[in-house]
Amino acid sequence: MSSVTADPIGLTISDTATIRNVTALHTQFTDALALRRDIVVTLVDDPDIDLSFIQLIESARRHAAAQGVGFQLGAAASGTLLETLERAGFLDDPAQPAVAFWLNKEIMQ
Repeated sequence: MSSVTADPIGLTISDTATIRNVTALHTQFTDALALRRDIVVTLVDDPDIDLSFIQLIESARRHAAAQGVGFQLGAAASGTLLETLERAGFLDDPAQPAVAFWLNKEIMQ
């Protein structure tokens, strides 16, 4: 479900998204969610990513859904993000909504 505003908030991650800066990222996501507008997260230049970032995104995605706010990635997971998702087992079941989210695809039946 999507919020009523037409212009989404864009959050760009271009440096690192790891445990070292997850608190700052959490603040960005919390501030954006408080505005109750759709959110589009874009990763540029294949940033360094670890599991803490994936957990943050999953939490923000679920929180947004509970508020009726749209939350999506600007592009399907690739590079370091895709590798981290695969290693952590997030893509093992293609029928899961989280897989469709990470890969920007419809849920496979």
